[in-house]
Amino acid sequence: MMAQEDYITLERLCAGYFGDEVELREKGIGGKLRLGKIVRFECVAKAKLAAESLRQDIQRRQLNHVNIRKFKEAFVMSEEGGTKLCTVWSNFGEGVTESLNDFIVNREGSLEPNESRALMVQLVDGVSYLHINCLSHNALTPYSVIVVKERLGEAVAKITDYGLRQVCGRPYDENYKPDGALIRSMLYHLPPEAFGRSWDRCCKNYTNTTADVFMLGLLFVALAEQSILPPEKCGKLPNVSITPATSDKPTVAAYLQYPGYAPIPLGKFMHENASVDVDQQLYRQSSPALRSLVRRMLQLIPGKRPPTSGVAQILSTIRAVRRTGRSSSQSSLVSNTSTTSAKLGKRRRSASLRYDPFETPIKRRAFAERLPSLRETTGEAKGFGSALVRQASVRVKSTKDKLLRKGSVKVTN
Repeated sequence: MMAQEDYITLERLCAGYFGDEVELREKGIGGKLRLGKIVRFECVAKAKLAAESLRQDIQRRQLNHVNIRKFKEAFVMSEEGGTKLCTVWSNFGEGVTESLNDFIVNREGSLEPNESRALMVQLVDGVSYLHINCLSHNALTPYSVIVVKERLGEAVAKITDYGLRQVCGRPYDENYKPDGALIRSMLYHLPPEAFGRSWDRCCKNYTNTTADVFMLGLLFVALAEQSILPPEKCGKLPNVSITPATSDKPTVAAYLQYPGYAPIPLGKFMHENASVDVDQQLYRQSSPALRSLVRRMLQLIPGKRPPTSGVAQILSTIRAVRRTGRSSSQSSLVSNTSTTSAKLGKRRRSASLRYDPFETPIKRRAFAERLPSLRETTGEAKGFGSALVRQASVRVKSTKDKLLRKGSVKVTN
């Protein structure tokens, strides 16, 4: 077990989730570079408990998977600024790693469908490996996934920051504020239950795997749609009394955009509007097979979401994650508007139509357009029925006259 004295702090990199990220080097000849994440704690006892929990739950499991970042060590640091917990992770050097968010943005919409599918497979493999080892993430965003460039030029996705949500609490609060882009990304990837009162209690154990499935589904949508949030200031965060600062850095996230409204996080919208269908706002380029899978992953009720093993099995049968027949010159990062029917030369599909919650639903509007013909048919039926009634009245009257003449029975009107 290594301690603070065994590492040399080289430089501060950024303010990430849970704490500042710094570059460390092991002391001694040929010391390796490591990534350190420094998390602040109120007291020494809580920091020691968190370090021991991480060592027992993660380090002793000896996790080794190509799609997760290796956890090395956790120890307590006592400095003038207070008590801090330092978690040590594997480092891959400069120029070969970037966050999944930057990886998508830097391609400027040129990410091929087969590349998007390969990243989806890697992500679900990594999350499934964590779940098999009785670990959950609960803070899965494009910024908690790094893409490493291997020697052969292949890009490999690796999940990081796993296990910290359970022992370190929230990834941000009133006392610690990471980069604005990271906070905004987290807000748009939270599941609906995160906007309730019991979210923090659910994240204290490693059994909250359904939240990872929801966040993973949003990552699938972000990879397929390659949608970027407009550079606007978002609202306050759930259960936190701070407002994130505006960041000019592009943030990749799936969101809902209604006319006259700012972008809305899907989880928050589903928490407040459980019965509204959002398919036409959420999916523009995703293939029908991927939509079917993601719909199950984005279920409002956590218990109805499939496990990651089932997601991996279904994803293996999906060949295309985007719809075919779209122009390759279009950049979905710049604009998310669907191609017009004039450019396509055919009727627009209902899934690509713009959805307005204040308009009449499409099916009801189509029924309303058929009302004139229905009224005409109804009018003809009424006319035919009136003729039958008149004929029956004439027959009844003639029968009545005959019976009256015979005097055998009395018929009253």
